[in-house]
Amino acid sequence: MSLSGPLRDRRLIDSTKDLNLNKEDILYYQGVDGDPNYHNVPKLKKPSFGEAHLDGVYGSGIRVGPDRMNERSTPSGEEYVYGGGYGGQGAFGCSAVDIYAGLASHHTAGGKVPKYPVNPSAKKDAARIYVSAMCDVDDMFGLPDGNIGNIKGKSAVVMKADHVRIEGREGVKICSGVDVKNSKKKDIRSVPFINLIAGGNVGERAMHPIPKGNNLLAALDDIVDNINELGSIVDNFLMFQHKFNTVLMSHQHPSPVGMSVGTLGAGSPTALCGGQTLVSFDCAVGGFDALVNALSCKKDMMMHVMRNSGLKTQRLKRFSSNFINSRQVYTS
Repeated sequence: MSLSGPLRDRRLIDSTKDLNLNKEDILYYQGVDGDPNYHNVPKLKKPSFGEAHLDGVYGSGIRVGPDRMNERSTPSGEEYVYGGGYGGQGAFGCSAVDIYAGLASHHTAGGKVPKYPVNPSAKKDAARIYVSAMCDVDDMFGLPDGNIGNIKGKSAVVMKADHVRIEGREGVKICSGVDVKNSKKKDIRSVPFINLIAGGNVGERAMHPIPKGNNLLAALDDIVDNINELGSIVDNFLMFQHKFNTVLMSHQHPSPVGMSVGTLGAGSPTALCGGQTLVSFDCAVGGFDALVNALSCKKDMMMHVMRNSGLKTQRLKRFSSNFINSRQVYTS
């Protein structure tokens, strides 16, 4: 079998030349379907004491030993040979288990395999699971503070890769503050935060609390009810104004001049126009417009109440496909 195309590169051919293989042997040493695949991969720096290693092929392995990661300089500017972390500083209680794949992948992806052994790197290695009894986890992995802050000298577990998936067939829980004491047997005095952070350089001011769905639902329900109550208040005002406009539109009042003329001419104060003034033309026109607009407002108010009822059904009822709460994901 042979394999060509984007899944292969020249590193295989270059390395097999060093083995003095002929063309047929090269076809065999391509790693296809269980065949060997010799090629250059980075080597990990290993101190002479204090670490156990299970080395896999292609730059993968498991390292069990003290907390160490990345490169680090001493205060005088001299590089630590075996990188940063509490292990290089001779600290107690800083054991670590480092499961990695793709050692120094930043270099190997470009075909430049380091000629000298390298230290574990949170940035340059392809993927890892890191378990440490004591580490500066945020500095080590370049994580933003959020509103949890930059944690120093605590136990931590980190998964890092280009993509991370967590799958539970029957459930996944992300919990904080379950125990009353931390790994140093110190009291945990408050419920620790859970930060879901997208992107880097995220400080406390950029963090927003996730609303509790049921409380948000109740609050929105109350808001819609209050809007409907305001609509009822406006509707009552509209009906009183409608009555007043009807009376004003046809309003007449006694006319002293008309009553005097009627009395003198016919012996009756109501003989001329019933003793009343004529209806004001301006009031009649304005009153008619007010009645028409009031009916339109009445219709709009009814539609407003119906829309609010539809909103509650569409967004605030669990059976709706547009229900604002998730049916599976919850947060405290």
